[in-house]
Amino acid sequence: MGLYTYNSESIPKPERVSRLIDNLFAKMPEIESARAILITESYKATENEPMIIRRAKAFEHILKNIPIIIREDELIVGSTTIAPRGCQTYPEFSFEWLEPEFDTVATRSADPFYISEETKATLKKVYPYWKGKTTSELATSYMAPEAIKAIEHNVFTPGNYFYNGVGHVTVKYEKVLAIGYEGIKKEAEALLATVKTGDGEYMRRHHFLTAVIECCDATRVYAERYAEEADRLAAGESDNGIWPCAPMDQKYIDRYSTMSDGELIDRILAKPCDGYAADYLILEKYSPLLRRIYNETYDAQKHDYFEDCKSELKIYLLGKDLSWKKLAGIEHKECISSWLETTSRRFFISIKPKLIDIVTDSTSIDEEDPEKPKIQIPVNFETLYDDQESMAVVIEAMATLTDNERFCFYIDVFNDYAHNDIAEMFRLKWEREGIKVKSNKKGVEYVTPDAGYVNVRIQRAKEKITKYYNKTYNIKITSWK
Repeated sequence: MGLYTYNSESIPKPERVSRLIDNLFAKMPEIESARAILITESYKATENEPMIIRRAKAFEHILKNIPIIIREDELIVGSTTIAPRGCQTYPEFSFEWLEPEFDTVATRSADPFYISEETKATLKKVYPYWKGKTTSELATSYMAPEAIKAIEHNVFTPGNYFYNGVGHVTVKYEKVLAIGYEGIKKEAEALLATVKTGDGEYMRRHHFLTAVIECCDATRVYAERYAEEADRLAAGESDNGIWPCAPMDQKYIDRYSTMSDGELIDRILAKPCDGYAADYLILEKYSPLLRRIYNETYDAQKHDYFEDCKSELKIYLLGKDLSWKKLAGIEHKECISSWLETTSRRFFISIKPKLIDIVTDSTSIDEEDPEKPKIQIPVNFETLYDDQESMAVVIEAMATLTDNERFCFYIDVFNDYAHNDIAEMFRLKWEREGIKVKSNKKGVEYVTPDAGYVNVRIQRAKEKITKYYNKTYNIKITSWK
């Protein structure tokens, strides 16, 4: 009131923030069950252990297994729910007030929440374990009968403190930011080393410090899960975790190589979909089988569209509704090789016209035609500088290429880079240009290309240039060194 001046002008929101807000309020808040399931699993497994250790192990179990998500437009990530505006339940604090509202919580006038029938069924299976074990029941046992009666008659209420347990915790963020969880863990380990069995507080301190160490480790694992998810998305997959851009990292191959076909399919069909499992199953494990089918279907000596075929196969198996319905319908999931062989062969044949129509009228690089003069395309610009006419023709022919074909051709032929390196150049180029995705004719989104994508564009570029030479100058290209 005279001492301070306040700026009441609204601050313009960036488009990204507006999209986040719109997405947040697009749907009703949703109740989810993942945390309730995980904490119940953990508490059942630690019945005879000290409570503080049980809480630490439950925390670890939750962070290692709860679904994680990085939403579009997010810069700061981390969410306990898959739904943008969702909530988990805390059965260890209380549950009896919620269960009777399962069928009305979505229609109540104050704070309505959507809850699926599947979530209702899951929570009904979880809640019986917590009967007689909740914080609210413990608090009630401490109350005098008069206090309980007063609460029932709305004389006073403990409110959310009664039903939801601990709150209003002030975290020492500056310490976490200064030394990290690894620093806190080292502090706890150093203190734990000083605890002696003869100390009167030995058990309490030992259990507490052990719990601190376990929680630090759990938090690190949780952060690593988000890092892996970020790597997966950055590696070229869409929001649902489907599309790769580069060869699968060995650590993921090692992780999934021990799983059966049935386990991999279950992970693919799970919600959210395990995109790495889909990549491993189709792009790694059965890649030799698909290569054999491709070689039997296409003339691989002329045109290598194998990587295109595999990508298109993934799109086909995913389905327009993104449900992997075709995989879900497999009767014997433990061994899908026979089914995949039949399916891929039929699919490769069906898309063959679409893949090869770009070169049906061109002359193969490897074909011999003695009636036409022959020319060899120089490998590098040093040779071209000595023959300006040849250089002009090459540049003229390159004008017939798409931007991506021209980019791949130029870097490959004139600079001799590996195809994986060219794929990385694409990533940097698109990032610099602000390009996030590319789409095919069907509108299916692809992201930063892998080595197979680069190889296909190079081959198509060479075929187009060959066609141009043939048509314009009646010249046959005999070699691409």
